[in-house]
Amino acid sequence: MKMRAKIKMGLDIVMTILLLLQMGYHMFEEGIHKWLGIILSVLFVVHHVLNWTWYRSIFKGKYSPARVFRTATNILLTLSMFGIMLSGMMLARDIFHFIPFKANSFARLLHMSATSWGFVLAALHMGQHFHIVAGKMKRRDIIKKPVWWSMRCVVAGISGYGWYAFINREIGKHMLLTVQFAFFEFGEPFTRFLLDYTAIMVLYAAISYYLLKFLTMWGKKKTSNGE
Repeated sequence: MKMRAKIKMGLDIVMTILLLLQMGYHMFEEGIHKWLGIILSVLFVVHHVLNWTWYRSIFKGKYSPARVFRTATNILLTLSMFGIMLSGMMLARDIFHFIPFKANSFARLLHMSATSWGFVLAALHMGQHFHIVAGKMKRRDIIKKPVWWSMRCVVAGISGYGWYAFINREIGKHMLLTVQFAFFEFGEPFTRFLLDYTAIMVLYAAISYYLLKFLTMWGKKKTSNGE
């Protein structure tokens, strides 16, 4: 693996961990939450600098169903991250006192919604990358079929719990702003928080993986039929 690819992979892993931790506002002191958010924002900018060629190709070539899904996910994730960054700066007045925006109810609602969308979209983005990795592993026959089926069963079980956690944590309601406040269970065990949000991430990564697989097959079928 080339050094650039290793750096990008390491960056993605660190960003995923930070985003996961940022969902636990109630698990850390407010100052830690703010500075982890700043670090995540900086890494997000670096990530886009390293992947700038993607923007050059966005208006080139044909768009298959799979490419539409990947592109839409990337654009929406970028927008949600900008929403997180802007609202975060508005709320962290002790650090960003120089910006001409004030912390208000709009900033709080934007932060709550953008963070929830960003978390789900990041998981979808992860699933799309696994689609590429899994394809290479299958072609090279690195993992045998019985192991693949065992992995699918494990992912299915985790995803089932992830759906329960997604509903229980009211993330969908935060995304759609059907609730005006985020209620945190201060004092909950860190392991339980980590289990819930990791399972939710696995759920949406799995949805993305299989949806992309279906769209890829659909696109090939349309091409073979001359559509």
